[in-house]
Amino acid sequence: MASFDLRDPSLFSPIQLGNVRPLHRAVMPPLSRMSNIEFMSLPVESLPEYYRIKSRTPGTLVVVESTLLSLSNTGEIIKPWSVQEMEFWRQIFEQIHMNNSYVFVQLVNRGSQEDANDLAESFGRVSLGTNGADSSGQVTNPFSQEFIDQFVGDYVQAALNCILAGADGVEIHHVNGSFLNQFLDPQSNTRSDDYGGSIGNRARLTLRVVEALMNTIGPERVAISFSPYASSSHFLTVAQNAYIFGELERYSQEAPRLAYIHLEEAEAGSLIPEDQVGPNQGAGSLIYSIWKGPVIRAGNLSTYPTLHPEVLEDMAKNDRTLVSDGRFFLQTT
Repeated sequence: MASFDLRDPSLFSPIQLGNVRPLHRAVMPPLSRMSNIEFMSLPVESLPEYYRIKSRTPGTLVVVESTLLSLSNTGEIIKPWSVQEMEFWRQIFEQIHMNNSYVFVQLVNRGSQEDANDLAESFGRVSLGTNGADSSGQVTNPFSQEFIDQFVGDYVQAALNCILAGADGVEIHHVNGSFLNQFLDPQSNTRSDDYGGSIGNRARLTLRVVEALMNTIGPERVAISFSPYASSSHFLTVAQNAYIFGELERYSQEAPRLAYIHLEEAEAGSLIPEDQVGPNQGAGSLIYSIWKGPVIRAGNLSTYPTLHPEVLEDMAKNDRTLVSDGRFFLQTT
């Protein structure tokens, strides 16, 4: 196996991400423990100490958890977090900042677990012009205009809560299985209104969320994650990914640049056979030709218990790249 020294200087050079400047390129990813206060897999009181330990190397970027925007698969959006919950998050953020490290919160918009055909029926059932309301004015469709507006509004409130509690930024969850990802996917989104049909229409909701957060907390505090080649993304086409990367780059040309794009490789989570898509294929190579800002790469770095140094070495060659793998941090005590 090829060797790559993890002490290589390319992994320990500072990089500017929006308003923060990590001192090295190893990022602690959100480890998907769903740790909204009601969904802790660790005792609640242990999390500030947990993050103090994980961030104790100065200049580390920590993307905390996969923090639910919605607790339901039915399309129901809950109110943003309570004052008590944000006070708890404040303790976590303070522990990370005491180590001179940085924290972004990944805000998860969990999608439906239905198969693509059922999703297509749900997404296309009511056009936005009817607002999903019956004759009594009651909202009957979770994918109505009212739902979409509330979805964007709750994203804004949750992001603002995070910043007011001390987070450095937020990461929009757009990976496989997310609501935004399913909206972009033509196999699940068969709407015939302004949010369906063309690539631009299907990307409209994602871009509305991005624009709303840029206008509320500033572009430098906004990031977004993708897993374009995951199996549950139904292998979104190159054109679809190119369009949305291009729009994010356009925003960054017209205003301060978004903090980063977080990209999961095709192999992340062993979603497809390793011999089908290599580490330099697909969106991993596409993004650098369109998006000119920082990129966090995740996936295909390790298959327990073996690290793949040749993949890490390839990623580290690009001076806009950071690398994300939970195993870098899970051994920390």
